[in-house]
Amino acid sequence: MKDKDSLQLFSDLLAEVRDTNLPLSSEAYSRIEQAYKYLTDEVFDRIAENQKEGKRYIVQLKKSMNELYVQSIVLFGRFDVSMGAFRFMKKEPDRYRAKVVYVIMEQLEAINTFLHEFKSLPKIQKDA
Repeated sequence: MKDKDSLQLFSDLLAEVRDTNLPLSSEAYSRIEQAYKYLTDEVFDRIAENQKEGKRYIVQLKKSMNELYVQSIVLFGRFDVSMGAFRFMKKEPDRYRAKVVYVIMEQLEAINTFLHEFKSLPKIQKDA
């Protein structure tokens, strides 16, 4: 699966959470797990193929992921009434939607942390 498709899975989930006119799928958590797996697989594959190109890919990916992360923060503020900093927003308390967004945020943060901390793959010596 390509990175756009992987990120699109997260984006689609956020769109579903945002649309309060439709019930949120009971499979949301498994879909988050699937999106996380696809995206991390894509990241590791790109890095393993070519580290130089992989680093360029990481820079582009971080930008796209940051946009999704901002969207998730706004949605979390909308559905979690304890978010006092978001008082200016229309509130629609919904614990399930807030939890789903929180899990999405955690997964995006985990990937983002790896992307920020990644330096290079260790050199593996070949047997002589």
